[in-house]
This record gives sequence, C-alpha cells and structure tokens, in this order.
Amino acid sequence: MGLVEEQAVRHCPLLRDYQRQGAVLYSSRIKQKFMEIREAICLILLYLHTSTYILHGHLLLLRRKWYLGPIP
Repeated sequence: MGLVEEQAVRHCPLLRDYQRQGAVLYSSRIKQKFMEIREAICLILLYLHTSTYILHGHLLLLRRKWYLGPIP
C-alpha cells in the first residue's frame, strides 16, 4: 500500500473499517476452504478404512474356503 493510501486509511474511519472487514472476509474464506479440504480428507480416510475392512472380510472368507473347503 502506498503512502497516499495509508494516509487516506488513517484519516478515514470508514476506509479503515472497510479494510478490516475485507481482511476478516478473506480469512473466513480461507478457513472455509480449509474446512472443506479437511472434510474431504476425512471422507477419503473413512472410505479407505471401510473398504479395507470389507476387503479383509472377503479375504478371510476366501482363505477359509481355500483351507477348509465349503463352509458347513
């Protein structure tokens, strides 16, 4: 920011408030994006966790069929 803009902001409270609100809006937008990214990562981890359990169950069933024959 240039010298003239700094003086204008210093002398005009409306400009100062507007500038502060802009910074708050920008930071809240960054927080919102961060939360969206975090939510997406959690969903991916949940999907991987669930699919791992399902795959593990299938592998156990296949192993049991392979070693013991059909399940009675």
